[in-house]
Amino acid sequence: MMGEHSAVSVNGVRSRTRRRLLAVVLGALTATTSLVAAASPAYAAGSAAPDVRACFTYNGGAYANLPIHLYQAKGNQWVYYRSGRTNGTGCGTWADVQGNTSYYAQAYYTYRVGSAVMFFNGTTPAAFVRVSSTDTQNHLPTSPVYGPFQLA
Repeated sequence: MMGEHSAVSVNGVRSRTRRRLLAVVLGALTATTSLVAAASPAYAAGSAAPDVRACFTYNGGAYANLPIHLYQAKGNQWVYYRSGRTNGTGCGTWADVQGNTSYYAQAYYTYRVGSAVMFFNGTTPAAFVRVSSTDTQNHLPTSPVYGPFQLA
């Protein structure tokens, strides 16, 4: 059982605490994106059309039937590539992506509770996608989704 100071209701968090929480979350996203960008190999055009698969979990279960987004390395930056949805097991596949480049996937979902805007977020590490559509490295590592968080 959690102590009275262990859990904080999202609706009971004061403005200042919400701003700090948002700053921490956005800082973590920025740091993750920076690390992913630093680890990605240079962009090279591919000649085949492999698939990329990403899986997400939430609270030990599947991040099921929710939106996900794929980003591709272009030179020294990341650009939005495509959106999709996870299936019932929390996985989504993008078919016919460009090979010989790096990708990462992001699970990001927002919704309203009254006047509050809530969100969930999770990001996979980057992975290099080979040309072969049967290469097992085309599966991005399974990653957790965190939230809900309230935007200030």
